Amino acid sequence: IVLVEDKVQLMRTLGRKRLLLELRSPLATIPETLSRYALELSPDGDRLTYTYDNQSERPGVASLLRDLETAGIQFR
Repeated sequence: IVLVEDKVQLMRTLGRKRLLLELRSPLATIPETLSRYALELSPDGDRLTYTYDNQSERPGVASLLRDLETAGIQFR
C-alpha cells in the first residue's frame, strides 16, 4: 500500500463512524436542542445520520440517544 495522505489525516478519516437512525415518524427539521451533534436529516425526514469519531471531543452516542429520548424522537 502506498500512502499519499498524511498519516494523521488518514487515521482521522478511517476512524470516522456513522450511526444511522430510522425514525418512527418523519421530522421536518432537527430540533435546536440537538444541534451540538451536527446530525444530518435525510430529504424525506425518515432518517438521522450521526457521524462521529471515538477520539473526538464531540458528544458520544449514549448522550445522543438520551437527548433524542428527551426530545421525544423515537427510532426503530
